[in-house]
Formats: sequence, C-alpha cells, structure tokens
Amino acid sequence: MKSFFVSLMLVFSIISPASVLDYVDPFIGTGGHGHTFPGATVPFGMVQLSPDTDIKGWDWCSGYHYSDSSIMGFSHTHLSGTGAADYGEIRIMPIVGNLKTLPGPKDDPDRGYRSRFRHETEIAKPGYYSVFLDDYEILAELTASTRVGVHRYTFPKTDEAYIILDLYHRIGDMVEKAWVKVVGNDEIEGYITGGHFCGARSPHTIYFVAKFSKPFEEFGTWKVFRIEPGNRKEKLRSRSDPFVGAYVRYSTEENEKIIIKVAVSYTGIEGARKNLSEVPDWDFDRVKKEAFAAWVKELNKIEVEGEIEDKIKFYTALYHSFIAPNIFSDIDGKYIGPDDKVHSADYPHYTVFSLWDTFRALHPLFVLLQPERNVDMIKSLLDIYDQSGWLPKWYKANRFTNCMIGTHADSVIADAYVKGLEGFDLQKAYKAMLKNATKTSRMFL
Repeated sequence: MKSFFVSLMLVFSIISPASVLDYVDPFIGTGGHGHTFPGATVPFGMVQLSPDTDIKGWDWCSGYHYSDSSIMGFSHTHLSGTGAADYGEIRIMPIVGNLKTLPGPKDDPDRGYRSRFRHETEIAKPGYYSVFLDDYEILAELTASTRVGVHRYTFPKTDEAYIILDLYHRIGDMVEKAWVKVVGNDEIEGYITGGHFCGARSPHTIYFVAKFSKPFEEFGTWKVFRIEPGNRKEKLRSRSDPFVGAYVRYSTEENEKIIIKVAVSYTGIEGARKNLSEVPDWDFDRVKKEAFAAWVKELNKIEVEGEIEDKIKFYTALYHSFIAPNIFSDIDGKYIGPDDKVHSADYPHYTVFSLWDTFRALHPLFVLLQPERNVDMIKSLLDIYDQSGWLPKWYKANRFTNCMIGTHADSVIADAYVKGLEGFDLQKAYKAMLKNATKTSRMFL
C-alpha cells in the first residue's frame, strides 16, 4: 500500500476547485464496454439523473452509450460500471410539436419522442450535464442534490411545449406496476415497481414527487396508446397492460426556461415529498454550484502529479469510485429494508453493494479516504443482516440478488476492523460473519 501511494506520488492537500473538476471526464467509460453514465449526481447520491439513449442490450447497462446519436429521455436512477442492467426509472423528456407516448426506435427517431443530438453540444461535469436536443431545439440541463434531480429546459417559442413522464420504460426490463397522479396545476406524483436484477426474487418500488416551476396549461395521462387529456390518475397493474405515463403542455416564449424538481424515495410518496425540501427554491445554478462543491471536497482528498492525460484518468477513476454505494435513506433517516418494512437510522443507510467487485480495492480505499462513510456502509450491511438474517452478496435497492460467489461482506468488515475503524457493532458483525462461514443453507433472498 505504501509503495502504491509513493509510486503515484499521492499526498493529501487542496487543489483549486476549477482545476480538479477539469480533470474529470464523465464521458470516459460511456463507450466500449464501460457501462458508465455521463449525467448528474453528487457523491454517493440517491439520484443519478442522466440521459438514456437505449435500455436494451449489455452495452446499455447504464442507459447511455457514446455510439448513439439520439436520446429517449432523462431518468433518475442509474448503475455505474456494472455488468448487468437495471434502474432507469422516472424518465422525463421535453418535446415540441405532436404529443407522442413511445420513445421510438433509434434508427427512426421521428416515430417516437426521442430526439437526435450531437456530442459537440454535450457538456458533462461532476454534478452537471447538458445537451441540445436537435429535433426540438431545446437545451436540456441537469443537476442534482442527494435525493432530488433538477431539470432546466430552455424552449423555443411554441404553443406545443410538452414535458413527458414515461413510467413504463426502464433499463433492462420493463415496469411491472406503476401509478401516476397529477396534483393541482404544478405537481405530479407516483411510483414504479420493477427490476429483477441478477436474479432478485422480487422487484423494488421507487416513489417520486415532481414539482414544476410553471403551472400547466394542459395535462393528461396515457395508457397503452390511449391519451386521456385532463385525466389526473392512471395505473399500470401488470405487464400485459403496458405503457403508462403523464404529460403537461405549455405555451413558451423564445428561450423560456422551465425547471422541474423530482424528489425520489423508496419508503413512499410522503418520503419523496420530505426529500423535496433539499431543494426549497428554483435556483438551478445554486444546486449546480453546491454539487460542484461537494465533488471538489471529495476529489481534493488526493493530489496526484503527472501529465494532464494521466490526471484526467486518475480523477475520473476517483470520481467513479465515489458514485456508489448510494444513500438509500430519506432525509428523515427512514428507509425500506429487505423485509419490506420501514426502518429508521440516525446515519445514512446505503444500498448498491456489488461486494464481489468492491471488497478488493474500493472499500480499502474508503478506509483511507471515506472512513466515516465506510463505517456507515458496514452499519448498513448489519442492518440488512438484522432484517433478513444474512449479510448480502450483491444488494440493490432493498433486494438481494443471487449472483456471484463468496461472502465478501466479511472481507469488507474484517478489513475495516484490522485497520482500526470503529463505530459499528463488532459482536453483531462477528456473529453475521460466522454464520456466513458455517451455514450452508443460505436462503434464496
């Protein structure tokens, strides 16, 4: 370990905010088989607000691939760097012209609501993403707090400015259940149930509340191919009854901006509504500035010497290292456990534990750079043990998955203990690890 740090000439110091962010390129890993996303998130955030160019195929595990030339919308949850697909929930797409309810194929974007774009118009920084949607002449900008995704769309002059919420299409497999409700003239709420990531026995449910900066001039829902103007509620009960969503319409002046704040939660609509308090106003630039500051704080923990190209590789890798695990508890500390009951903690509860990947290097890195978070992550693993009877192997949302061998949570806990981290229940951890080592009748969770 010492030679590793010496060879890279790493020292802990402070780098100027402008320079350290300039060394991060979120597009690295979005081509080839990298499976990363370029969108907006804060360190370990619950929300990963990012463009989706496709939702099927192994190279679209994150919903985005650099080889594509059209975007089907911006969804609020994404996995980074995984070898299997999931998330891509609560997709929003701004359009101009005729209302459409399906994204359409990549080889013929005009058949759906997706839009062509050019990489020359994309900007991606830690906590911020923007792109110009060529088909609609809309500038799309995204930023995020921990639990809220913030959209800013700059429209042309038109009487047909639509914003679509597609609750059916997600990454990997489609939604199994969904519900949407238009509240008043500036809010939409709902939930989505879906996802059998790597053999998960049952899907998870995510809830949301979306607030709009401008009152709707028109609204409605759709189900299958039936558009219902003025309808406030719609429900999808099974996959045999697909395609559900909602839309709103505006008349806009040239360069008029409409902002949407979307808070998510896994405990319920009220949890999402409480989480919305993270962004109490409509100051998109303030949220972006705070996201930048959060990333500067984390990336400043290491200074590396070398050529610019090497610094970009290093800081982009460090950036990707601080995306997950993701905070899973609401702003009030509540979270949903694997037992489908709501629990509460006075520390952040985490999810997305790809432990067979991360026990080798990521958690040992957290011991050095994120010791308090690593302790909270171990507490989260022990929470999962309390509520299910087992430490997880690969855990996403509040679901076990049944992939990969070994019991690598043991390594994460043991490594932290021998390196002096404290603050978690050592006796409980030992009991959980002993069960992993001695019991062969692990349940199918």
